Amino acid sequence: MFNLTFFSRNFSAQPPLPGVHQVKKLSWSIEGGPDEALIITHTSPQHLFNLLSILRFPIIISDCFSNPVWWGYISTIEVFFQQVKFTLSLENLFNKVKVVYSMLSPNNHPSAALSETPFTHATLSQTEYGIKERVLFRQGIDDDYALALRDTFLHQCSKPHAMLNPHNLTDPPRIHLTAKGWFHTLGWRFCQNLNGYWANHGPGPGIQAVCDGTTTAVAQRFRYFGTNIPRLKHVYFRLRSVGAPAYNLQARLYSYSSGNPDATLETSASVDASTLSNYTYNWIKFTFPGTTSFTDAVSYWVGLMGSASNATNYILMKTDEHISFSQPDLNAKRYSPNAWKFLTPSVEANARPDLYFRAVFIEDSGQTLQALSTATGEFFTHIQTLSTDVESSPYRDHGLTTLEEIRKLMKHGTANQRLVLASVDSNRRLKYNEAPDPLKPTALMDPRGRFYTLTHQPIPAWNPPIGQYIILVGADGFNPPFDLHQTPLFFLDKFVYRGVS
Repeated sequence: MFNLTFFSRNFSAQPPLPGVHQVKKLSWSIEGGPDEALIITHTSPQHLFNLLSILRFPIIISDCFSNPVWWGYISTIEVFFQQVKFTLSLENLFNKVKVVYSMLSPNNHPSAALSETPFTHATLSQTEYGIKERVLFRQGIDDDYALALRDTFLHQCSKPHAMLNPHNLTDPPRIHLTAKGWFHTLGWRFCQNLNGYWANHGPGPGIQAVCDGTTTAVAQRFRYFGTNIPRLKHVYFRLRSVGAPAYNLQARLYSYSSGNPDATLETSASVDASTLSNYTYNWIKFTFPGTTSFTDAVSYWVGLMGSASNATNYILMKTDEHISFSQPDLNAKRYSPNAWKFLTPSVEANARPDLYFRAVFIEDSGQTLQALSTATGEFFTHIQTLSTDVESSPYRDHGLTTLEEIRKLMKHGTANQRLVLASVDSNRRLKYNEAPDPLKPTALMDPRGRFYTLTHQPIPAWNPPIGQYIILVGADGFNPPFDLHQTPLFFLDKFVYRGVS
């Protein structure tokens, strides 16, 4: 019923493998299409352990008409021989490792700032199987410990994980091959994109007055990095008021020239200064239209100014004289009078303070899906995304894998409040698209659980309508339009086929 085609790890043609292969399970999901497969192979004892060499081999399973129905790679091999089970798996193989850690301070409290080792690589393993990353997180260790931990972990895990266990059954020798779809390989790499969000949260001391009759504007320099074209959405400053300012505040985006803010590129919507607290510094948000195209590795300025200036009714901005901003050579300046100058420190005599600020860039989440998949999808031959019309920051630094971040974005959905679906075809081309209209079924199911097209053509169980809305035929309660007494359409987000070929 099914034909199995194996390829070598570099995707070149491979002679047929010895033995009889039975497809026991095939599954599909809206997250990449082919999800998992289980194949049982019966072969002679002399070939049994030779088949361990096919780990990470690509596989395509076709129907009797040679139409591919499932594809992926061999992820786990289990050999059952007499009363022993030998397992070889990629699940715990890692060939690119680093450690993120906090230092132990003298009072036995981990330091707040995190350190990290460089990645170390097992290049032979990467060439053979592909790049699989692991980031280890530890608290209260020192630099030497972190390096030793990293190197030992890599040495122990850069080869496929093998296990040998007793097995009570005395069936004839056989092999269980577990295969996974290519979408799973997005979980082999950790996701980090430090672009799209620049901020300084301190914790240094300092304040700067603005709109006080002397200083009319204050700005912070930052350097933009990124090859995508996100747009500036929000800038935040930590502010409070003195007196009763009765004017508007605006944030501005400036170009950079000769060490100073230059042309105004964008101006935010206004914020009423009278709404600021007289007592506490709060993060105040300024929203931009987002019309500027940014250039990689170029400096810009974000600043604050008011529509009026008053010596008794003005604004205080929180500044950082410890210069904690991650771009330490870029400082803040004030416009006073008629010239840009470095801020005057109030605590650290020789400091050039930074501002407390946040600059949040956003882009269509479809662009983020494209960027994440391209950066870490080492096996895909083509990646096609969509415009979701839902925007978010591309910044990612949560210690998650790319697959975990992509799943979050897919659930974030589109402007139509529909999920984002992913599919990978037999040529390893990844495509993201929007889920269909939930009120329009595109497939049928009969009371015996068989699928049909809307024209009542049978759909084989090994080619399920994943990512489609299905209606049950032969039951009035499933016919649209729906109300509180009728059952809505069923969305097929995953499906498992069980059978023997």
